[in-house]
Amino acid sequence: MEESIQGFARMTTRRLIGGLALLISALGLGVFLIIYSAVQQANDASDAVERQQVENALKLKVAESVNDATFAAIWDDTIIHSVQTPDKAWAETNVTQYMTGAFQQSLSFLLVDFEKILAASNSDGPMDVMEFDTYRSDVLPLLSKLQSDIKRGSLSSSIDAVNFIPTYNDILPWQRPIWRADYMLVDSRPAIVTAMRAVPWNDESLSKLAPAIVLNIDFVDEQFISSLSKSLGLEALSWSTAAVTPGQIGVQLTSTDKELKNGTSLGQLVWTPRRLGTPIAWKVIPVSAFSILIMFGIAALLLRRVATTTRTLIAREAAAHRESREDALTSLSNRTGFKEYLSQALANCEPGHSVAVAYFDFDNFKDINDTRGHDFGNELLKSVATRMKACLQEDDRLARLGGDEFAVLRTHVGSDAEAEAFGHQIQSVLDQPFTVLENEIQVTISTGIKVESSANGGCEEVLRKADIALYRAKELGRNRYCIFNSTMELEVRRRHEIEREMKRAINTDQISVVYQPIMHRDGQTIAGVEALMRWNNPLLGHVSPADFVPVAEKTGAIIDLGKQLMRRSFVDVQNWPGVDLSLNVSVIQLRDPRFVEDMRRIVEETGVRPEIIELEVTESVMMEQSSRIKRVLEELKGIGFRIALDDFGTGYSGFGYLQSFAFDRLKIDRSFVCNIGHTHETNTIIFSVVNLCRSLGMEVVAEGVETSDQFEFLKATGCHAFQGYLFSKPATADAISSMCVAADIAVSA
Repeated sequence: MEESIQGFARMTTRRLIGGLALLISALGLGVFLIIYSAVQQANDASDAVERQQVENALKLKVAESVNDATFAAIWDDTIIHSVQTPDKAWAETNVTQYMTGAFQQSLSFLLVDFEKILAASNSDGPMDVMEFDTYRSDVLPLLSKLQSDIKRGSLSSSIDAVNFIPTYNDILPWQRPIWRADYMLVDSRPAIVTAMRAVPWNDESLSKLAPAIVLNIDFVDEQFISSLSKSLGLEALSWSTAAVTPGQIGVQLTSTDKELKNGTSLGQLVWTPRRLGTPIAWKVIPVSAFSILIMFGIAALLLRRVATTTRTLIAREAAAHRESREDALTSLSNRTGFKEYLSQALANCEPGHSVAVAYFDFDNFKDINDTRGHDFGNELLKSVATRMKACLQEDDRLARLGGDEFAVLRTHVGSDAEAEAFGHQIQSVLDQPFTVLENEIQVTISTGIKVESSANGGCEEVLRKADIALYRAKELGRNRYCIFNSTMELEVRRRHEIEREMKRAINTDQISVVYQPIMHRDGQTIAGVEALMRWNNPLLGHVSPADFVPVAEKTGAIIDLGKQLMRRSFVDVQNWPGVDLSLNVSVIQLRDPRFVEDMRRIVEETGVRPEIIELEVTESVMMEQSSRIKRVLEELKGIGFRIALDDFGTGYSGFGYLQSFAFDRLKIDRSFVCNIGHTHETNTIIFSVVNLCRSLGMEVVAEGVETSDQFEFLKATGCHAFQGYLFSKPATADAISSMCVAADIAVSA
């Protein structure tokens, strides 16, 4: 009986142990399956993120290659030196070697009319153009497609994957490049092949010549893959044409152009994924074997860890999305994020209401960076962001678009008055001084505002028009706001037309010189003349200097334009003995490092005495507080030129300028002269300026004298010379010679 009881006990014990063992095994297997499934999901999520990163990086590489090609393809000189007057040496230096050197393209070729190879280069330098035959058959499909695009007048290739490349909405049709780019096998090696037709930027006639093609080949080689690996932080990234080995994942590299795709993979990029779930599994599985309780604990821990990992991945993705739409310096929305808000606001705009975009930047922010440093400039930008956020409405959206450019979106603008109040608010908020790095600074801004009531134009169009209004605010003297209207767009088109015709005008001597006399105190004797430019264009008609001079300054054409003016006027003034010559000098000319040497050379060429030449600079030039500008003016005085401060009193007046440099003469602006007799303040200011200049040893010239009363008052204050329609309008050189003869001044033959 005892043995039976003991046997029953043993059997019961065995059954219990077996049952418990089975239960533990079942629970262990269940926990293991849960662990395995969770780890696999985490690994799959991590792999998917890495695949997406690699796919995006491959697309971006194509976009970068296309962008690189534009630096040589959007250039008049490329067409001139390859098609019009072929110059192999120039093409190698400025196109093919530039592509392989500056942009590290593996190979670069310059083709003329798809047949002739004008130049070829690799990373070592120029190479024999005949080597193109090695790659001709491989790139021919892409070149053929480009040739068809050009015949059809297509504006870009039909590449689905390349969605990072900017469009060209704001330029003329003949300035738009036509290109093809894709991944292809070249010489049995994978490569990015980019072909782009060169287009002119200034001379439309060049677009009618035979096409010049910039062809770049960037092999997917060790350097390419190493760069990709470092930028993505992937381990053991490599190129393979074989199947993916266990423990690795890959992304197929295929043609992205539907019209070129032949269904054959070029190969794949493979790498060892990070797989964030696997390390966790190796920590959990050994511990789970000890007991079911520990297994449950580890399982719970694993679930928490897996949840944390998933949340981390999701958080990283959200952070990446946020960072792509947020400015790192100010934590405001960047251009991308702002455009999303603007698009949504336009789509949701209610009837009877509009949205307003204010686009503003600093006046002379570059000078702040140059004089106080970029750290100071960055802190100032952050201070601006902080102040603006504190003063805007709850629904307003503030963004930093780049550099010193900001934008504010305001919804529910119901009237023009509200738009005006919006602009006034922005200007007044930033009108107070800032304290930056324990230094106080006063800044001014210019603001352009576009009010829009529909989404038809798109957010890019709204921003473009706000930018036009900003440009207009700067034209009107800065430190103000302007609301966009259709007239401004016409002015922008006019400026583009002027810019297009400017180079031709300089080369063909369309711009003439006239002279306005500067009279002695007797009002009869010519003391000097001011040289002025006039432009009568066959297409644009008469173009005012107020229109073409700012364009010339913006494009740099003022340098050549100024040289033409000086050569002509220096020759003309020598025909009028006893008559001095005045002419305006732009800040762009003064910044030119060759300006002083050019002036010396022109003096030598024309034989003029520099002592009779007076160079006029405006107060805006002196506002730069640039030691280089002052040094240039001192060098010019050293040559013998006289220096005058022009347009005194046009908005930046300050007697401090009169002490900052030893000017020979000051010219009172016509805006003061026209108010003589109308306000007591004007009379007092003119009297004070003349007395101050006399005490500093400077002569004073009054501009814009149109009435005898103005003339008599200015004489009484002590002005030395006078200029204006009362005496003469600007006249040709022949007319000035006649005036000199009439005044008994000998005129040289």
